[in-house]
Amino acid sequence: MFYRVIILVATLLLSFSANANLVIIANKNFSENLDKEYVKRIFLGKEQLLPSGSKIMILEMDNESDTFAEFANSVVEKQPERYKAYMARQIFTGKMPPLQRVGSSAEMKELVSKDNYTIGYILKSEVDNTVKVILSF
Repeated sequence: MFYRVIILVATLLLSFSANANLVIIANKNFSENLDKEYVKRIFLGKEQLLPSGSKIMILEMDNESDTFAEFANSVVEKQPERYKAYMARQIFTGKMPPLQRVGSSAEMKELVSKDNYTIGYILKSEVDNTVKVILSF
C-alpha cells in the first residue's frame, strides 16, 4: 500500500512538471542563463544581482490572482499566503526592496519588454513575441 501511494505521488508530480503552465519572462535582449534554483533565489530576495553582476528588477502579479498562486506554488515552492508573509518580512527588515506589482499579463509583458534587467512571470498561454521565455515551470 505504501509503495502505491509513493507511485501515485510521483506520477502526479511528473504530470505537473510535464504541463508547465507558468513561464519566467524577460526582455528579448536578455542574455543571462538562469536555472530554476537561481530564479527561486531571486524571487525570495536572496539574490539581487544577475550572474553578470547587473542588478535585477523583479515584477510580481497582483497577489490575489490565480497566476500569483501558481507562481508561489511552482517557483518559490510556498503556499501563496506563506510566500506573502515571507516577502512582507523580507521587505520590512530591509533585506529586499518592495516589489513592483502589476495587475495583468499585458502590463507584465509591457514592463518587461522595456527593460533588459527586469523579469516577471505569466502563464505560458499568454506568451507573445514581445518577451523572451527564460524558464518554464
